[in-house]
Amino acid sequence: MPGQLSRLIEQPALGHPELGLGRAGADRVDEHAVARVPIGVQARERELRGLRDGVELVVSTLQPLLMPNAGAEGSAFIAKQLDARGISHSVGRRPERIEAGRVVYADGELEFDLLIGIPPHRAPSVVAESGLAGEGEWVRVNRDTLETEHEGVYAIGDVNQIRLANGLPLPMAGVIAEAEAEPVPAAIASEAPGADPPEPLDGRGYCFLEIGRSDAALVEGDFFAEPEPRVAFAKPAAIHAIAKRSFESERLERWFGG
Repeated sequence: MPGQLSRLIEQPALGHPELGLGRAGADRVDEHAVARVPIGVQARERELRGLRDGVELVVSTLQPLLMPNAGAEGSAFIAKQLDARGISHSVGRRPERIEAGRVVYADGELEFDLLIGIPPHRAPSVVAESGLAGEGEWVRVNRDTLETEHEGVYAIGDVNQIRLANGLPLPMAGVIAEAEAEPVPAAIASEAPGADPPEPLDGRGYCFLEIGRSDAALVEGDFFAEPEPRVAFAKPAAIHAIAKRSFESERLERWFGG
């Protein structure tokens, strides 16, 4: 994983267009339980359109940090970026219900004209009903091979849960799901006579935090480290934005042919 990331950073950008996040037509906007969303509205666009001064942005999450996978340092950085853009934020607030025009919490409520919300994360019903998850919400797997408690059955991506040394789950991120796909065919092939044992999942992952048009921060994690996962946070730089676009373009080409 680190070698792959180094290769991406060394590559020139492949020209994948950037995506901006813009909003219009409301006096107030709420972003609820936001995890990895580009921060704010592109500065130049809001200057041209004159929208930002008339819009209130709010970020609220039930998590204890704005981005737990980025650690305390990364979450503090995100908070600082939000503050600099006049975006209020709160953590540790679990909504009890959502009604027309408002989110209701145990300690109050938040009114909105437009809500961008993330629903509770659950395994698909077909997985829950299959019995693979047992009495829990997620499928338990061998963290080295991703094999379930049922011999010859494997589970990768957002249907499984792997507990880390600190008791928290391995992040359910796309780059983690991609990494989990590698040990499975190797584990199956290793059953052949004379085959080598498979390389275990290494528990490493990374993600980019896009800041504006030309910069991105980088979060890298060694999540199987003990006694705590080791997380490194690199502040925004153009080279990380280039690596992010290369990451996207490479996968679009590999998966869809362009």
